[in-house]
Amino acid sequence: MKEYENNRSETVVTTQTATLALPQNEMEQLQLLIDSKVLPSNIKTIQQAFAIAQFGKDLGMKPMQAFHQVYSIQGRLALSSKGLGALLWANGVQYKTIQDFEKVDKPDGKTDFVTTVEFYRGKVTDRASFYWSDAVRAGWTTKDNWIKMPKHMLYARALALGAQRIAPDKILGLYTVEEMVDVTPGAAQEVIITEEGDVKIKI
Repeated sequence: MKEYENNRSETVVTTQTATLALPQNEMEQLQLLIDSKVLPSNIKTIQQAFAIAQFGKDLGMKPMQAFHQVYSIQGRLALSSKGLGALLWANGVQYKTIQDFEKVDKPDGKTDFVTTVEFYRGKVTDRASFYWSDAVRAGWTTKDNWIKMPKHMLYARALALGAQRIAPDKILGLYTVEEMVDVTPGAAQEVIITEEGDVKIKI
């Protein structure tokens, strides 16, 4: 990204996808937030703050909500599972956990664990389940977050799966932080996720 001044007291911010002219006062406000240390420590530049605020706006979030729920992981923005849950409720999609890392016996006699979340949107009801064996087959269970927080990671996966099914028009194809960590090489070493779903980017 780069920035330069034009002759209308605006700053032109160039990203990988667009060039946008922002009023100088907005840029100053973003810089003030960064300097005040009220933003997560991973947001270091005006460009990062603007991209996250704009992304959150597209999802119906206020800037300060976006700053604490949207994260940049190797150049791609992703939403925390907490943010995803709030986004669903804000858009009239309700959900509840039916199975929470529940031990189940498989037909072949082996033991598995499953998390199931049920979703409700108007007259539509849907369920999404994610099994520990699904994560094993994908090769995720050797990653640090899966080792330390298997219950949360399974829940986050079930929540994201169901959200994409029942509210694709609200989710807009975005990934959760947990999904990005699983599928992006090297991301597991950069992102810390707590059992409560809080996210910290290593800097």
